[in-house]
Amino acid sequence: MAITTGDGNLYDELRSTPYDTFDPNGVNAALISGEQAWFRFKPVNFDVVASGGMRLKAGKQVYIDTPNLFLPDKTRMIGGNNTWTPYPAVFGSLSRSLTDTYGGLQCNLGAFVFETSVVLPSNGGSTAYNSINYTFPGDGENNKIENCSAVFPQAYGAYSSAVTVGIENQSSSGFKMYVRGTGVTSGVAGQSMTIRLLVFYEVS
Repeated sequence: MAITTGDGNLYDELRSTPYDTFDPNGVNAALISGEQAWFRFKPVNFDVVASGGMRLKAGKQVYIDTPNLFLPDKTRMIGGNNTWTPYPAVFGSLSRSLTDTYGGLQCNLGAFVFETSVVLPSNGGSTAYNSINYTFPGDGENNKIENCSAVFPQAYGAYSSAVTVGIENQSSSGFKMYVRGTGVTSGVAGQSMTIRLLVFYEVS
């Protein structure tokens, strides 16, 4: 283990960050290093106050192990691995009428986007009609949906402008989806209609 002091830019170029994190007046640094060093602090409380900036950097990951984490109102997120543009974080809430029906949030509100298909009968003409019972196999990470707050369907692709889509019997298990031709064209008959869905939910 070694303790070294000197100019801040000697150690991991602290001032060379894309967001001007550090106060340019903070030119001196103390470095505690070691190839197999492990630091553990176990106080009752831990308080860090920096008049300039602060950075946490880890080559593997950062895991914050706490039952509650509060982020400030100007929280930003990096949207992808090829851009440094910070995006505002997104939050959500549910009305009392929804929580009374489907349950309130114990944890986080999630958004799940996926697609399925409904085949309209070939003899149905311009008002061809069909429905399916959709059972959630899980979300995009194959985790169980605990509460489903809302389902928004949208027909996509050929003849999508000539059908309407409705949702009934929504629950955490799934829902029933109805697709009907609007009467504009008989071309909808026999079509396999792609339906994309946006689900707001809470994961188990």
